[in-house]
Amino acid sequence: MTTVGVNETIKFLRGVLPNAPANVLEIGCGKGHVAKRLSDLGYTVTAIDTNESAIKFAQGLGVNAHVSNILKYQTDQKFDAIVGVRALHHVSDLSLAVTSIKNLLKSGGVFALEEFSRENIDHNTAKWYYDSEYLLEASGSIISRQNADLLRNPKKTPELEDTSPQVRWNNRHTGHQPPLHTGQDMLNEVLKQFGAESVRFQTAPYFFRYIISGIEDKISFDKVEKTESDANRLAELYLKIEEDTIEESKIKPMGVRISVTLRDGCLTYFLL
Repeated sequence: MTTVGVNETIKFLRGVLPNAPANVLEIGCGKGHVAKRLSDLGYTVTAIDTNESAIKFAQGLGVNAHVSNILKYQTDQKFDAIVGVRALHHVSDLSLAVTSIKNLLKSGGVFALEEFSRENIDHNTAKWYYDSEYLLEASGSIISRQNADLLRNPKKTPELEDTSPQVRWNNRHTGHQPPLHTGQDMLNEVLKQFGAESVRFQTAPYFFRYIISGIEDKISFDKVEKTESDANRLAELYLKIEEDTIEESKIKPMGVRISVTLRDGCLTYFLL
C-alpha cells in the first residue's frame, strides 16, 4: 500500500488532535489505515464504516472497527475527538451528521475533517489534472479513475473525454445518490449550527490522492510488481508538483481541512 496519503492525513491530524491517549472516533474509516496509525500513536480509537468488507480488513489490522455510520451510530460514550477523512461529503443528511458529531463530542473535544471542494474546479485546474492522469496512464504507471471504474463495472457508461475538462469533471461529480456535498455546503452547515465567530482558511492539494488510487489499481488489476518505495516515490513526486503548481497559481487547490473545537456548547471553527 502507498503510504503518502495516510502520512499527509496524519500530519494534519497530529497538529489539531488532543494528545494521546485521547479517545478518537473515526467516521467513514474505510480499511482502517488512518485509525491504525492513530492507534500506533497511542490514541484510543473506535472506527465506523458502512462497508462490511472494509471493516473486516480494519479489524484484521487490530482496529476497534464496527459497521455503522454517523447517522445511526449510538453510544453513551463521549469522544475527545472525531475524525472524518473524505467521509462527510457522502452522507445523505449533512445537517443530521454534523448534529450527531456535536452530540458525540466532549466539551473541549475536536472534530477534524479532511475533505475536498469539488466546486473549486476551473478549466485550467481540470485540464492539468486530466493531462497529468493521461500521461501517467500512458507511461504504464497508473490506471485512470475512469478505466478503473470500467474494470470494476464494465456496464458503467464511460466518461465523454471529448468534452471540456471542466464539464467532464462536473459530470463525474453530479448524479450521485445521495448527491455529493460541496466544501461550501459543509462549511455552511457548521456555521449554521454553531454560529462560529472565528474562521481560518487554508487549502490543500487533493489530486495526488487520485494518483495514489491509480497506482494501487495498477498493481491490483494488472498484477504489476512495484515496490512500496517505488510507489511512494511516484506519489511524493506528484504531490510536490501539485503543491508547486498551486503555489504558482496555475491551478486551484481542491482539498480542505477543517478543525473544530467544542467549548462550553460553542464551536471554534478552523478551516485549515
